[in-house]
Amino acid sequence: MKKTISIINAVLFAFIMMISFPSLAQKAAASDQGKKTTVNGEVLDMQCYTSGGAHGADHKACAQKCIKGGAPIGLLDKDGNTILLVQDEENPGDYPKLADYAGDKVTVTGTLYNRGGMKSMVVATVAVSK
Repeated sequence: MKKTISIINAVLFAFIMMISFPSLAQKAAASDQGKKTTVNGEVLDMQCYTSGGAHGADHKACAQKCIKGGAPIGLLDKDGNTILLVQDEENPGDYPKLADYAGDKVTVTGTLYNRGGMKSMVVATVAVSK
């Protein structure tokens, strides 16, 4: 009898939690949905930036070499946040141009995701910032 009451209480508690906090499930699902956006910042090679903080015009040649060699590409925004830039496999858009813009300020449009605390953007277009 006590076991049956415990099971009923557990099921009742779970049901109350589901109807009381539906927004928690919605927020979790929303974080997996991308958001179309535009971001300005400096193109980084994530290898040198994360290991030694290297970026900027003085690091341009090295960054281009690293990116062309396969290093991940990132964007450093004005607030010091980094976004991992990734290519859409079916439609690469302007992603291949990013190696040439290493160390430069650009405007990137695409779909921004935040998964597991990491921001990433599937790149659609890239333009040099004025």
